[in-house]
Amino acid sequence: MKENIRMMKEWYRLCEPNKAYWFFQFATVIVVSICLVCESMYIAKVTTSLADGNFKMAIFCLTLGLMFVLLRQFSWILNYKNTYNLIGDIYKRLENKIFHKIIRGKEKNFEAISKEKLINIFHSDAYETAKFSDQICSRFRYFLSTILTLSYVFSVSLPIGFVILTIIAINYKILNWINSRISKATKETKEAIDSEFETFSEIILSKNMIDSYDLTKKMEKEFMKKNDLFMVHQQKKTMASSMLDNSFFGYYKTLIYAVTLVLIFLLTQGNLSLTVYLIVVSYLTDSITNSKDFMGILTELKNAYVTCNRVNIILNFDEKSQIEFGNIKTDDIAGEIDFVNVNIDASNIEDFELNDLKEVSFHIESNQTVLFHGARNSGKRTIFYLLRRMILTDSGDVYIDKIKIQDYKEKVFLKNLNYLTTKPFFYHGSILKNLQLIDSKKENIIFSLEQVGIYEYIKSLPDGLKTEANSLPKREQYLLGLARLLLMNSEIIVLYEFPNYLSGTDKDYIKKSLLKLHGKKTIIMFSANDDLANISDKIFEVERGRVNQLTKRN
Repeated sequence: MKENIRMMKEWYRLCEPNKAYWFFQFATVIVVSICLVCESMYIAKVTTSLADGNFKMAIFCLTLGLMFVLLRQFSWILNYKNTYNLIGDIYKRLENKIFHKIIRGKEKNFEAISKEKLINIFHSDAYETAKFSDQICSRFRYFLSTILTLSYVFSVSLPIGFVILTIIAINYKILNWINSRISKATKETKEAIDSEFETFSEIILSKNMIDSYDLTKKMEKEFMKKNDLFMVHQQKKTMASSMLDNSFFGYYKTLIYAVTLVLIFLLTQGNLSLTVYLIVVSYLTDSITNSKDFMGILTELKNAYVTCNRVNIILNFDEKSQIEFGNIKTDDIAGEIDFVNVNIDASNIEDFELNDLKEVSFHIESNQTVLFHGARNSGKRTIFYLLRRMILTDSGDVYIDKIKIQDYKEKVFLKNLNYLTTKPFFYHGSILKNLQLIDSKKENIIFSLEQVGIYEYIKSLPDGLKTEANSLPKREQYLLGLARLLLMNSEIIVLYEFPNYLSGTDKDYIKKSLLKLHGKKTIIMFSANDDLANISDKIFEVERGRVNQLTKRN
């Protein structure tokens, strides 16, 4: 019992059902329970009234029974309508929590858990956890019906009431044991599904290598082994469920038969009237059946606890340190940037592999084009991360238009500074769909694609702008990322390195695109080579964490 209470508390702590929705759901099932008991009571009275020859009472009781049937069905209609509100509210909140944990989680969290398992948790387990809120209400109906039925049986016959109560207590012990087995099998089945999904995903991602290295048979064997493991655990779950649906069913039906025989014996001995016999027999089956159905909550509770634990795998992720945004909401940003005596000890930064910065100071005027040139591990990435607000300085400050970078409101900052790396990310969907997330106007989208010299290529594709963005070659993906960056129309544009696969022609086209923005935007470029020196107003040399200005473009 203590273990079940602990699991219930853990589920409630995680889900926190909306009290109004939950109260309404309980209220409807309470009405249903009362109606069921009253309905059975009046139907039993119909039988006894007919036996006594009281036909008017029989018709009256039959009419009341019908009224309780109609009220019960109306309550169910309201209950079903409210189910969406109750489950949906919990599910959406869990999904929102999971979403933000994944966004903010440290990379090390994702090293120990596969993407496939995360997807299973994100959808199936979150929904199963939320659904338990309604299952509690449904099972409560059986609990209330059992209490009302037992109360009536006790009022008719104390010994029979105690017999039924004892049977219910024994049933609890048996069902708790069976449900523990079902819960364990459910947990193992979910883990087997995770493993099967992971292997299937690996096969999809490495199918070319499998074919090239003649690994088909080995991978097929590995994949079928995971299938077999899933079926073994599914069989265990099926057999445990069979104990509940068949063995236990036969057991309690036999109990009802045995108690009914005792009642018949008491009736023949004159120790029980026919009226009492008819009422007790009717309620005997109801009370034991209802108690058995109520205890089905043990299965659902244990399953909900399994899914709770899986959801908590994500919710317990360590989060990256979040840099708070400020309250300055002015959107009139010119793009002037200053680093003033900035120092960073990279050994103190857990989330990223960066290099130190030592007394870094520089000034970038608004609408200038600036190149930060330096070898690998010189400190360029650290400056890049500071501009993106992903890390804080140990000492010194970073300013945009003489205002500390962390003092801007989030919306203002994200609107006015955007960047492009060598591996731009695109959502699943077409080129058009990805760019429409930034700007819904098609003419603006086409203009940005023309600026980077990729529009003619896209037009030549069979599906044109409807081509899947992630299906493009690396070169075209980078240029598409640059088009998206220009489409954002930020005041400050940051480009971190050029990919090696870009040709000289590509770089010339990109330079032309950037020159068109010269004097209109603040453009900051990071590169290990000096390809971009001839379009830069300023060149800063980054070496061993220090920054020195080299020259100006004439």
